Amino acid sequence: MPFVTLGYGLDDDAWLMARAADLIASGDGYAASRFPGYPTVELLLGLLFRLLDPSCLVGNLAAAAAGLAATVGVWVCLRGVVTTPLRLLSAIAVALHPAMWTASVTTLDPIFGAALLVLAVAAAGRGRPALGGLLLGLAVGCRLTNALAVLPLALFLRGRHGSWAPAARLVVVGAVVGGALFLLPLLTYGWGFLQYEPVRHRDFVTGGYKVYRELLGPALVLGCAVVAAAVLASGPRRQRLRAAAGEPLVLLGAAALLVLSAPFLLLPTDPQYLLPWVPFAVLALAGLVRCEVVRPWWAAGLLLAAVLPAAVGLGELDLDAWRSRRELRPVWLATGRAAENLRERSAQLVRAREAAAFPYPPHSAVVLGRPFMAAQSALGVAERDLATYVVEHPARDVLLFRLVPPSLRDRLEGRAVFYAEGEHLEYLSRRIFGYGLDELGARPLQLWPAAAAEGAAP
Repeated sequence: MPFVTLGYGLDDDAWLMARAADLIASGDGYAASRFPGYPTVELLLGLLFRLLDPSCLVGNLAAAAAGLAATVGVWVCLRGVVTTPLRLLSAIAVALHPAMWTASVTTLDPIFGAALLVLAVAAAGRGRPALGGLLLGLAVGCRLTNALAVLPLALFLRGRHGSWAPAARLVVVGAVVGGALFLLPLLTYGWGFLQYEPVRHRDFVTGGYKVYRELLGPALVLGCAVVAAAVLASGPRRQRLRAAAGEPLVLLGAAALLVLSAPFLLLPTDPQYLLPWVPFAVLALAGLVRCEVVRPWWAAGLLLAAVLPAAVGLGELDLDAWRSRRELRPVWLATGRAAENLRERSAQLVRAREAAAFPYPPHSAVVLGRPFMAAQSALGVAERDLATYVVEHPARDVLLFRLVPPSLRDRLEGRAVFYAEGEHLEYLSRRIFGYGLDELGARPLQLWPAAAAEGAAP
């Protein structure tokens, strides 16, 4: 509960989602939080904001409800597959996995999409492919790339029922529902809704490490290696492993992990694309237990290892040192993801208030980075163009930027340019746009005390 009142989340896309929902709730028509649109979540939050209150409390509680739905979905999927204790542990592991936990207290689309995909599997597995297709279509409305999940779901139904007919019903209903939802951004913005700001420089090293840190962790990697070695060392288990390829849950999980990884290659520093990995991996693990490839207590150990980083971080790297100096600096013991997220979100709100009240040099332009959306909210500045990277300070002759894309470089002319220290904006600008802020003549500016920024590493 402490998280739900600390803003919409560390990702500024969460603030954009809340802004879009607020505009929808006000009756101004559909507004995409960012392209290509996330209509299921935008419309749901817009309805909740209209009926209840346009606040981070409502948005974050909706995300928490989605996280709970994903947990219930896993519980339903594993009915009759594994023993009740392991089934319960599997559901709890999905709820407490650090990536799922963080997403469940952030007003953003990934947790809604992951929950709907799991519920689609549950419905399809219970012999209701049309309902599964409806849920799949809603998941596609949460994130367009969730449409890739149609392949593992179709294979799952084929393996479960021995026929392609249920899979065909699921695909048709999912396509109709997903297509209907994306008519909203199409009719509002035209075909331009499919555009997005491309990432010029893909940092696969940082992206791979973030996947390891946020989704795996050293204990889980080590545990998987030990279990894999034990399976391969046993002749009977190797034989059962080959036979397990036909187990519907194993096929579902393996195919989902594969196809849902593809979008991450386009934006390899955003592990949110991989959030469905968590429930699908748990389902695949249960399938391996059912096929007697993995012992139940081995699976229990892996589930506990998966949630360990929520409480404590072990064997991590200092991302600040890598981004600024390409230096590999290990951090052997760190706070867990839950405490880290709480600390960073508290610091974010402090930085936002200080950025809003800061006495900026007159006739200047200041790049804020991640605190931009929270600072904009603190200033009370509302923009209909949700994709904007710049706003005018309401009380000073200052332009505040999130980042400076090529289309906005002309807005810097004639102004002294600064960027907030401690937000790694040089790194972000070069990775996204291919040029650093130093090339724009920007100088560093200390906006907030070191104590406020101390706990916030982007």
